[in-house]
Amino acid sequence: MKDDAIEETITIQARPKNINQKYKSGLPITRAKYNDLKKLCDTGVIPKIFHKEYLQLQTVNIKDVLVNTDIEDSSDNNK
Repeated sequence: MKDDAIEETITIQARPKNINQKYKSGLPITRAKYNDLKKLCDTGVIPKIFHKEYLQLQTVNIKDVLVNTDIEDSSDNNK
C-alpha cells in the first residue's frame, strides 16, 4: 500500500439482534408440495446448498387449497 494513499473510515450499521417471531413453529406444506420440492432437489433444479432446508419442511396430509394451475390465468390475460 502506498504511504500517500487516502485513508477512509467506514461505519457499518448492524442489523437488529431481536426479530419478533410471528409463529411458534414453521407452517407445514402439503405432502404433494413436499414431494415436488424433493423431486426438484433430486434432479438438481434446486441447488444442493438449499436441500437440507427444503427437506426438513413439515408436511400435512391435506388437500391443496390451490387446486388449479396458473395456466388458465396466463391464457386469460392474452384475450
